[in-house]
Amino acid sequence: MNCPKCQQHAMDPESLHGVSYERCPHCQGMFYEGPVLQKVIAEGIGSRDSLAFSVQSDLMDPITAHCFRCARDMTPVMMQGVRIDRCDKCQGVFLDQGEVASLQFAR
Repeated sequence: MNCPKCQQHAMDPESLHGVSYERCPHCQGMFYEGPVLQKVIAEGIGSRDSLAFSVQSDLMDPITAHCFRCARDMTPVMMQGVRIDRCDKCQGVFLDQGEVASLQFAR
């Protein structure tokens, strides 16, 4: 399954602190199941994301994400002041590099 944003690189499955997600090795964006992301934010579970500035993240932000599970465009939504991409069908979410850390910092 290719990255919802750069669409040229396969997503790598990862797990940290018992939380499973997929990460793009190129743009460092992450795909979470909707309820999993809520748990990561609410419980402050560590992730491999960082608040460090990323040129790659800024380049990816305006690109429309495409859900690799449902084969449809994802909808940009605001969550705690952070723009993320959500699939209206499967409720999966894609976050550009730094967005998970931003959501955790904002809580």
